[in-house]
Amino acid sequence: MNKRQVNMSWDTTWERVFQKQEWGKYPCEELIRFIAKNFYNVADRSKIKILEIGFGSGGGIYGI
Repeated sequence: MNKRQVNMSWDTTWERVFQKQEWGKYPCEELIRFIAKNFYNVADRSKIKILEIGFGSGGGIYGI
């Protein structure tokens, strides 16, 4: 599949929905608590790597 085919198949519906809603903009409290509990006291947090799978409301790790 080339770049033009991908662009033509992209549905912008969810982009519009998430731009207008508060939900999905920020990580959920459970995620924030998990990150704080496990990583806030790490001396060099720049070395921490977290894989975000990319599903859910869209406000996962990217929002932190």
